[in-house]
Amino acid sequence: MKLSLNFEYLFLAVFIAVFLATGLGVYEQKLSHPYPVGYFASDSFFHQAEATWMKEQGTIKYALPNIEGGRKDVYDSHPPLVFEAVGVLSYASGLEVYDAIYLFAIIMLLLLGLLIYIIIRRFNKNVAVLSLPVTLLIYTPPFSQAILFGQWLFIAGALFMAACFWATSRLEEKHAFALLAIFMAAAALAHQPELLFAALFLAIYLAVRWIKTRHAVKEFVPALIAGLTAFALSAYSLNIFRLTWLMTYLEDAKLGLTQGTGVAEKGFSDVTLQSMGIGFQINILTLIGLLVTAGLIISVLLITTKKKTGIWAAWIAFFILGISYLTFLGLAKRAFAHRWLWHFYFAFFFGLAAYYGLKAVIKKWNITHSVAAAAILLILLAMPSYGNTHGSLMDQNNWEAMKWAADNLPESASVHVFDLGRMQQSSALYNMKRTSYIIHRNAYQKAFEAQGEIRGLEDIKIVDTYEFGLASAYSHLLCDRRSFDYGYYHTYLPSTDPECHDEFKEPTSPPRETKLSSMEYLYINTADNGNTAIYNNALAQKLIKKEWIRSVYSNPSVTILKNSRPGDECL
Repeated sequence: MKLSLNFEYLFLAVFIAVFLATGLGVYEQKLSHPYPVGYFASDSFFHQAEATWMKEQGTIKYALPNIEGGRKDVYDSHPPLVFEAVGVLSYASGLEVYDAIYLFAIIMLLLLGLLIYIIIRRFNKNVAVLSLPVTLLIYTPPFSQAILFGQWLFIAGALFMAACFWATSRLEEKHAFALLAIFMAAAALAHQPELLFAALFLAIYLAVRWIKTRHAVKEFVPALIAGLTAFALSAYSLNIFRLTWLMTYLEDAKLGLTQGTGVAEKGFSDVTLQSMGIGFQINILTLIGLLVTAGLIISVLLITTKKKTGIWAAWIAFFILGISYLTFLGLAKRAFAHRWLWHFYFAFFFGLAAYYGLKAVIKKWNITHSVAAAAILLILLAMPSYGNTHGSLMDQNNWEAMKWAADNLPESASVHVFDLGRMQQSSALYNMKRTSYIIHRNAYQKAFEAQGEIRGLEDIKIVDTYEFGLASAYSHLLCDRRSFDYGYYHTYLPSTDPECHDEFKEPTSPPRETKLSSMEYLYINTADNGNTAIYNNALAQKLIKKEWIRSVYSNPSVTILKNSRPGDECL
């Protein structure tokens, strides 16, 4: 029996291996680590801590208490899909949650690339194969921020949004509405803004179909059934979203540019060529962008000349291009986020230009030629993508200190953190699972200004008042009043106001000015951090001389002190 080798499938297998290996290149080519590696922003630590808490609790109803100032009954307002999936992955694989959630993000990106491939393949198999390698550039700056900065919920939302696009393209087929319903519900449970964009895409499709056919019932009924089913499947999560994040979105959705874009509070009248450089623009695609632009032009020509209609991959790319520039209409970071994934959305344009260009040289172009060319592209694009980022804001000593605090400090304890070195992410403190306060950087400046002549640590003058901020994550503290009746806490600390109020009010935080003598536990970072480390060492040495203050934990970078008599003067 003669065996035939399917080069397309072989290439897909190689691509999957290269994509995963390149993703783990950022991750030191390991699946398991002793502490969070590849974490470079607050969202990374926040989602990791939330996912860990959800796994431990086995439920997603209430949020991690210490991010709410110690309140145990504040609803978690985040879409739950990623947290649930990561909990299952962590249990099944034996990986720590901080490893599992990172791996999950890479898998979601891989599935997104393969889904885009399927959509493009419906147009042309050769274009699809040539399109795939460009997705590797997600691992190059600034696009790699989507992973390194913890935009993992968004990545999952983008995957299911693209799945909604695919299901919409099949809506005329029997039972396709069921798939659309599942994917819409999944988008709602993954990241709600992508549900909005998927619904907008569906609405545009239905409007165009109605204009063309005038058969409203035939076109709208499957979509209506899908929408109602998706709503039923995700109603609980959508209701929590309505009561929490939706209020924030509506407040932020002001005409013009908003803070989420990096250019704050500028309306259309203030838009200049300079201010239009929000984050990064299409020209960041550099040489790849030339092929993308050429493919875009070819797509327009194909559509307008009616040589090829129904190019779904092109319509999706056009749609996302428009979405990513809705930053100018108040959607801010929710629209901007899709720029991170331009290499996925615009892969069709790239593959289309490459296909027509190569076909002009080799007239009898076939799938074998496409696989060979794509393999070369895979090597060339993997080289700048592989292992260009290493390390983490977290380090072994801080991680061990935080885990010790989570396991050993009283549940009601509060911790004041003196510096986190280069990390400076209050969300990293959520891993202590205790109400935490982090010192503001300007507090050290005031301390340095108080110094006179210094010859040694004993000469350093320790000030008695510092500015601290509560390590918290929410501006809407949703709580239960009665069955199916919700309210809001108005303060972060339970002892300040225990009542769950009817109306929403921006919650107040504790006073920032804090006396050294009032602190119960002091987390003092003594790692090499210039004058800050010198001051922290002097602080720890002076405090420990008091008989009621003792060291309860210490490693080369961190000392945790316990003050047994808060309120007593300690200087």
